[in-house]
Amino acid sequence: TPGLPQLLSRLVALNTSIKGLSQLSYPCKNVFVTFEKESDQREVLRKLSIGQWHVRKNNTKVIDDQFLFQGKMLRVKESVEPNSVRWQDLNATRTERMDQQVATALVTFGAIFAVAKVIQFADKLHPVGAAFCIAGFNLAFPEFAKLLVNFEAHPNESKLQMSNKPVS
Repeated sequence: TPGLPQLLSRLVALNTSIKGLSQLSYPCKNVFVTFEKESDQREVLRKLSIGQWHVRKNNTKVIDDQFLFQGKMLRVKESVEPNSVRWQDLNATRTERMDQQVATALVTFGAIFAVAKVIQFADKLHPVGAAFCIAGFNLAFPEFAKLLVNFEAHPNESKLQMSNKPVS
């Protein structure tokens, strides 16, 4: 185990690193605000929720100047519960998520094509073999799809659940 001089040296190095990191500028994409009372939350949401169109156009005429942030309007909405937020996926851009969904769809279509070829081959060998292949793939494919969806970025657990939801 390291002695006191080594630990002190490590502490000084970490403090220097922290001071250096605190001097850098980090872009902020999401802010979460908590409230003591739900009535306060409702009041803030009522005053700051003015619609997507106004936020995109930065139409500052529809809101009091005191509610602007550096002259810009903020998109304000009620958040999901903190334990539902997928923090590692929170800052994924819409483009990144769309790219991941397209890749997932392509892999899915490729898998469906491969399964169809396997079933077609099994049917040529024996019709009962094709039936067993269909039954096996019907059991395996949903698990494959769930595994595949885990590679996509989802900002919260309910979005992930919607991706894993079976089609009725």
